[in-house]
Amino acid sequence: MASSPHMAPGAPWPPDNASLLEWAEAWHDRGYKVIPLIGKKPIDDDWPHLQFGNNLLLHFSGRNGKHNLGVALGENRLGDADLDCLEATTLWREFFGPPTNLIYGRDSKAFSHWFYHLSPPISTKRYQIVTPDPTTGKRKTRTILELRCLNAQQDIGLQSMVPGSIHPAAKERIRFEADGDGAPADVAADVLTLAAGKTAAAVLLACNFPVPQGGRHDTFLGLAGFLLQNSGWPVDEIVQFHCAIYRLLWLQNANLADARTEVETTASQISQGQSVTGFPRLCGLDGSSGFKESFFLAESQNRSPLTDGGSRSGDVLQRRFWHDSRRGQHCIRHAARLPHRLERLAAGRLLLS
Repeated sequence: MASSPHMAPGAPWPPDNASLLEWAEAWHDRGYKVIPLIGKKPIDDDWPHLQFGNNLLLHFSGRNGKHNLGVALGENRLGDADLDCLEATTLWREFFGPPTNLIYGRDSKAFSHWFYHLSPPISTKRYQIVTPDPTTGKRKTRTILELRCLNAQQDIGLQSMVPGSIHPAAKERIRFEADGDGAPADVAADVLTLAAGKTAAAVLLACNFPVPQGGRHDTFLGLAGFLLQNSGWPVDEIVQFHCAIYRLLWLQNANLADARTEVETTASQISQGQSVTGFPRLCGLDGSSGFKESFFLAESQNRSPLTDGGSRSGDVLQRRFWHDSRRGQHCIRHAARLPHRLERLAAGRLLLS
């Protein structure tokens, strides 16, 4: 996105206490399509066809100056990696997120929005985990992250609330992170989708991993063996994936050297023609408490379980995962099939809409 001729590159943003009008002018002058919001919702449902920037004074001052500010996604290929949980934020920052110079959040949800220019722009993708509520037993959906850009019709129809706004529920100021007030990076859409898939896959596995002394080491060896023999990922990418799960399981106490050793030792055994654990080991973890809950990644439109695009094997997996979720049947045995689905997701061969 080119800078406006009225805004010198690197010009400072308004201070936190600036008016909404000043913030709207700053975003508009940098080439963004600005939208007045009530809370998080555009003030006019027909906003994609309106040009509020033609009269900023009218739409962002006076009575309207008490509202919030959004920018249109998809415009000039703008995309937003919206990280909805702490686990996703942790992994995106440390392991998977492509670097960019426009990052913002709020006090209770820092580093939650990362802006990029996508090539090509893509329809928004939502990555979710569904697990039974431990109290009620009802299915509960939690969003891991979203890649927000165009709407499902490949049109401009989504926006993100940006600095200059106050979060309507948390009552916290939306603010740039340190060194995050620059320009969005240019990123290939498949690179960003791959990063999102790996992030979601690692979060999903970590949320369902065995408890300590419950088979974690064997699970990691099985996962390493399976990915080394089936994913096509370089060893360093599998090490990175393992390290990400380690980080979520052990936080700052994670011994990432152990994660590397598990993968590299397994890779060495494979190269020497030795047998290693893999999918059979994962299938044998029926007693591991971390895999006792059924789960799946749900698509944003119809909330259906992830499948491989309608093939016969995918249909069988879909039925089994529905049975896991709704009846609690086969949840241990078929949860062990998850690494195959995660590997295909992270490799970009399964796409969520």
